[in-house]
Amino acid sequence: MRRPVFYFRKPPPGAGLIYNRFMREWLRRLFAPSIFEDEEKTRAARILSSIGWIVFWAVLFLTVTRLVTGNWQSESSKVFFPGVLAILLATQVMIRAGYVRPAGVFLVVGIWFALTIQAWLASGLRDVTILAYPVVILLCALLLGWREGAVAALLSVAAIWYFAAEESLGARQIAQDPPYSFARDLTTVFLLSSVLIYILIYRLNRSLLDARLELRERLRAEEKLQKQARYLTALHDTTFGLLDRLELNPLLESILDRVSNLLETPHVGIDLLSPDGTSLRQEVGKGIFKDWNGQLTSKGKGLTGLVWETERTLSANDYPTWEFRDPEAVKVGFRSVAGAPLKSGDKFLGALIVAALEEDKKMDPEQVSLLERLAALASLAIDNARLYEEARRELAERKKIEEDLRSSDERFRKVFNNNKIAVTIVTLEEGIFLEANNAFWELSGLTPEKALGHSTLEFDLWENPGDRRKFARDLLEKGSLADVEVKFIGGDKPPRSSLGYYELITIRNRLCILSMFYDISEERRAQRNLLESEERFRKVFQASPVAIVITTLDEGRILDANEAYWKLTGYDPQTSVGRTAQEIGIWDDRSKREDFIRAIMETRSTFNPDYQFVSREGRIKTTVAFSEVIAFGEAEAILSMFYDVTAQKEAREALRAAETRMRAIIASIPDMIFEISKDGTYLDFMASAEVAPTLPPDQFIGKNVREILPETIADQTLFALERAIATGQVHSFEYELPFRDEVRFLEARIAAVTSESAISMVRDISQRKWVETEREKLIEELELKNAELERFTYTVSHDLKSPVITIRGFLGFLEQDALSGNLPRLQADIRRISDATDKMQSLLNELLELSRVGRLVNPPSPAPFNEIVEEAVALVQGRIQANHVQLHVQDDMDAVFVDRQRMVEALQNLIDNAAKFTRENARIEIGQDGMEGSLPVFFVRDNGIGIEPAHHERIFGLFNKLDPDSEGTGIGLALVKRIIEVHKGRIWVESEPGKGTAFFFTLPPAGSES
Repeated sequence: MRRPVFYFRKPPPGAGLIYNRFMREWLRRLFAPSIFEDEEKTRAARILSSIGWIVFWAVLFLTVTRLVTGNWQSESSKVFFPGVLAILLATQVMIRAGYVRPAGVFLVVGIWFALTIQAWLASGLRDVTILAYPVVILLCALLLGWREGAVAALLSVAAIWYFAAEESLGARQIAQDPPYSFARDLTTVFLLSSVLIYILIYRLNRSLLDARLELRERLRAEEKLQKQARYLTALHDTTFGLLDRLELNPLLESILDRVSNLLETPHVGIDLLSPDGTSLRQEVGKGIFKDWNGQLTSKGKGLTGLVWETERTLSANDYPTWEFRDPEAVKVGFRSVAGAPLKSGDKFLGALIVAALEEDKKMDPEQVSLLERLAALASLAIDNARLYEEARRELAERKKIEEDLRSSDERFRKVFNNNKIAVTIVTLEEGIFLEANNAFWELSGLTPEKALGHSTLEFDLWENPGDRRKFARDLLEKGSLADVEVKFIGGDKPPRSSLGYYELITIRNRLCILSMFYDISEERRAQRNLLESEERFRKVFQASPVAIVITTLDEGRILDANEAYWKLTGYDPQTSVGRTAQEIGIWDDRSKREDFIRAIMETRSTFNPDYQFVSREGRIKTTVAFSEVIAFGEAEAILSMFYDVTAQKEAREALRAAETRMRAIIASIPDMIFEISKDGTYLDFMASAEVAPTLPPDQFIGKNVREILPETIADQTLFALERAIATGQVHSFEYELPFRDEVRFLEARIAAVTSESAISMVRDISQRKWVETEREKLIEELELKNAELERFTYTVSHDLKSPVITIRGFLGFLEQDALSGNLPRLQADIRRISDATDKMQSLLNELLELSRVGRLVNPPSPAPFNEIVEEAVALVQGRIQANHVQLHVQDDMDAVFVDRQRMVEALQNLIDNAAKFTRENARIEIGQDGMEGSLPVFFVRDNGIGIEPAHHERIFGLFNKLDPDSEGTGIGLALVKRIIEVHKGRIWVESEPGKGTAFFFTLPPAGSES
């Protein structure tokens, strides 16, 4: 039961935040577009959803304004705006339900009809809704296709001309909307059209970007498939090449050539199991294995013995450290080796071994797998060659037996008893079986018990008796018949074909027929299989996308070629087959073909991965070319295959050129470049030749900026990263970063790469900052110097003018007194002139001293401040004693790093001024008053007449005397200030009238010389 008090409870902390978060999530899901398995469907849904919601809010805004103002302009607007809102909401519902294309059709058709009806019911051609037609047409073409877009355009044009015709015929009254209403509607349509067009363009660009990424992935997959295709093509060619060779030694040579070419190493060898099965004997070797032909290997020794022992494919990419290595192989320089067993069923035949002497040559898994497949093919070919040799020997033996049978009765007996050839003796007239061997009984399906003593006609060995009588007559005429094809049908065995040899013999004065039948059923089956294989080869030959051509070895006459070859070369097969390659213009230089023939005769096959092929149209095409000498009928021919890689090569060259340009651009940028993810994780780094990072890359790649940078700099970086990704604009900021024993000034510029990452380019601006700082210092110093120079010039011109005027005036008086003979006046005038010159001399000396203060007399050195005070006091001791001044100097003051002589002059002036302006019970104090930063503060204090606060700054000026009648030139405090400032210190005064004066100043401490 719900409690009423529940409504008056104070909500728990955070309840509002949870509700707001829930509402935001609900709204996000409401307006987020649906996602489907079909990417094209998802793209259309996003466009529809975005456009639908924007139009919905725009139309809703217009509807609300009309509801508030009550100005609907026309009665049709009351239906038009709610109708459009209903269409838009229905479209969103259909998208959510997965009916994206029907939703697009519904939206386009509904909006178009709504706009057309509104224009028809309102102002026709002059209604603002006509301006929305282009947006509807563009949306229709993008979502439904160009045909639907064309239909929408034609209907829109038809509607516009219809309204124009109505207006022209006077069938429609033109109602002008108020200007502001029309401007409001027109602005809304323009803004809405601009936003919709922007969304369409943005979605198109996004689709293009996705397509570009998908194309890049497809190119990578295609490159991998092409590599696999090359291996499969090589295996296919190897299969035909190996099965075509039936003699063992040439076969082994061919196997090694194939393995060497495919695995790109000249060091290959084949070991076969000895007849007694006790060891492996190297039959053929190439490269380093050539010296080991005939060498025996026991089971378990080295890689070859281990392959024999395990009957598995083995490889070692660091052979010198391999635990099963052979010391002799290590000595000759083996670096990587691989071996595969040669097996026929469960029978071990031998081992196929490859090796590489180069350090950078490794046997990767693909090469090992390829070696294993080649070993399987080689095993089949070797087994086939052995069977062929055995069959050839067997046929030779059979022919020898037949010859012996005709020439000797003893040999006949041996042949008769041989169970491999079916032999029987029957009478000539009746065809009664007299004798037969086991091979005949097995071939015919008869048994001795049933057949001996009975005629051949009783067992349906002849279709009719007339055939046998004709056969007997032919045999009587010729005496013997050979190579007669006979088919035995009988028993539960399949029909057997054989070649029959018949000869008349006499047994006990009775003509008999000696019949021998050689079972050729297997040969016929092999012939049928061969024909089927040739038919399959013909189909593969013609359907292969690889250009294949067969030419004669001597003249290069084209015997056959597939469709891909004629397409590649551009030649007509009707006019090209039977002509030589030189006649149709494939070889422009006969000597080149002769060189090619010599090369292919030496190796029996050639491979050129970059063969330039000139087609009939003169286009140069790059192909992968492979040629091999094959048996074609009774002569040798050349099988050539060309795989067109022109497009791939052009793409690789374009990619290589783009990469080179990009590397050159990056190398010329004096910035460090970092790739940073949206959350601040370092993804990648590109070094700069001018700036080095504070940490090695392996210590910050994969870490967050907050783990690497100080907190304030990390906050700056993350803020700029967020703004750059959000706005797509470059954001830059400057910061200071400690590095070793100095502080670096750096500038970072961050630009977005994707919605999840950005590039940060960091440049060292320490030099620029130093130059700016030095420039500011120089400007400030020059301003001070100029101001001081102005004051100095003014003061000098003013104060030096006074003695000059005095001298000039009294020179006139001097002339008058001399003429009048007034000697006392004359002496007084001369004394006045002398005093003026003395004053001028004093001023000039003081000015000269002031000018020298700008440069130190001696290099600064550490000195106890108490010793400097003692020297200065000794120089003004006379005035101190004359004015009965009590002097108090603080003990153990800090040592300073100064020009000692200049510092004594400064203290001398300060102490002399303090003693000069004293009263009764005069007292002077010299001491230290704490620190100002890292500089000690010293003072000279007296209890004299004091100074008005208004004159605290003025007293440090040149020739500024507060008491004009006092002695001195007024330059002393200016000299003191200049000396203090030269030592990078500052001086100031604290004083009030009648309360004494205290001069404070700072100096560099001892130990600051570093």
